[in-house]
Amino acid sequence: MKKLLAILAATALITPVVTSVVSCGETEESMRNNPLLIGKGIDKSKAIDDSQPGKYGFTNFYIVGDSLSDTDGISNLIKTKFANSLVDLNVSLSGAYGYEKNNTHYSAFSNGMTAGTILSEKLGFGEMKPSNFLSKKEESNYGKNYSVGGATAAKLDLPTGILLNDATIDRQTEALISQHKINNNDLVFFEIGGNDLFSLIGFYGNEAKQTEFMKDSVDRVRTALFNLLNNGIKNIIFMTPPRMDFPPRYRHVFEDAKKPENLEAQKKADFIINICNEYYSKIMNVLNEVELYYPDSIQLYDLFKKTDELEKQFKDLVALDGSEAIINEAYSNGQSIEVKLNNEKVKFNTNPNADLLQNISGVINEFKGDIVFGAKNTLDITISATRNQTTISDRDEAMKNYFFTDFVHPTKEVHRLVSDILLGYAKELSKKWEN
Repeated sequence: MKKLLAILAATALITPVVTSVVSCGETEESMRNNPLLIGKGIDKSKAIDDSQPGKYGFTNFYIVGDSLSDTDGISNLIKTKFANSLVDLNVSLSGAYGYEKNNTHYSAFSNGMTAGTILSEKLGFGEMKPSNFLSKKEESNYGKNYSVGGATAAKLDLPTGILLNDATIDRQTEALISQHKINNNDLVFFEIGGNDLFSLIGFYGNEAKQTEFMKDSVDRVRTALFNLLNNGIKNIIFMTPPRMDFPPRYRHVFEDAKKPENLEAQKKADFIINICNEYYSKIMNVLNEVELYYPDSIQLYDLFKKTDELEKQFKDLVALDGSEAIINEAYSNGQSIEVKLNNEKVKFNTNPNADLLQNISGVINEFKGDIVFGAKNTLDITISATRNQTTISDRDEAMKNYFFTDFVHPTKEVHRLVSDILLGYAKELSKKWEN
């Protein structure tokens, strides 16, 4: 992801960035004193009524979140944000990422449909198009999936923030409310926080930055929830992020911490556990506050507390074939990036250990030198999750026993399990009008 964002930061210097601000008219103090004011100033003049009868009485379904729900989300945000008369920018996910359906390629941080998109089909709403605050109705009806890979609740520092600060969770909910007319039986799947935890862990040793970032993140989750509820959403499935001692990303830290002599690893492991617990506790406080104003509106899928339960479900599923689940190791162990400018490959360092942020000036100069001014240029970026530097044609068969696609994203079988869990929560919400 860092490589992709480095490229985008470079591209931003040769393309004008469009910005849009939702004028809400609320002050921070007024929102603290009366959360029922949050989101009341969102402009809904261009909202469309695209409700339709779904199963269990639901009238619409939306997703807000990050890469756990992203299907063409980051690709769509990049294209709309950086599009201009000079450069047409296309980003796709391949290798162990993405999937084909009806002869169409979908970019996702898994090898199949995400839990949220599967839930959409189970509820009778079919495929979900992506959308963001830059999407225009004139091009087509707004999409309903606002999740974006890499998205956080909190704002991020540059260069990452060049793109992703337009996809913070509060911005996603503002876009949703501004683009769709809300009905009583609409449903929102709300998941965020994994990338916030990554950032907090990255601030190891910087307590001031941890405090600042955590406050911003929790405040924006609170704002996002009240944005939805204060504007008519009455049904939300909220999923907490997973514990960070579980994904392969930090597995080495916890393995090293088991060695008595490795005091630094023990200190880092304790920090990861403690910062995650603190964030989780603050998010739960927000949910408790929301419950006071909107009782029975949120069903909580507490993945943070139920990570072990999901792991067991996956192990049991794999065992049905007489196989053993692979949990501690991700399927992909590398990443390749192919960059084409006007259909010609641009030489680029694809070493997964290289940090292109250190070489960003060279990337900028390379792109600037190849841009043809006065003509429409096409920049195609393909990010592939790889295994041993190769892609495998029968990857789904090779991946079926793996819990993780890469260092943090689950495979399609895990998403399918989660979609079943989410459907149970949706059915629970529907009892409000069935009884």
